[in-house]
Amino acid sequence: MTRDSFLEALRDPVLRLRILEREPSTLDEALKVACRLEELGRADGEESWDEVDRRKDKNRVMALQTDSNKLADERMSRLEAKLEEYKGQLEAYRHREEMRNCT
Repeated sequence: MTRDSFLEALRDPVLRLRILEREPSTLDEALKVACRLEELGRADGEESWDEVDRRKDKNRVMALQTDSNKLADERMSRLEAKLEEYKGQLEAYRHREEMRNCT
């Protein structure tokens, strides 16, 4: 899910396809492929570098990483909340069973 969000956020259909060709299964793999392709593009003299050899759209990649981290944090929070809910339900169930066994 986060991998797909990352790929959609690229707004570069050529880069997106090049990443998908390598079939990354996780966000980390997709990010590694994207970074590698950017580096290879730099070596090829791609137009995305300015006159002092700085990445023109560096902020775009940083924003994508931040968005990915934010999505992962939100998902982790939801999972932790659900886990606490299940722990409470399990504890209530155990308590009912103990009460039933005591009588």
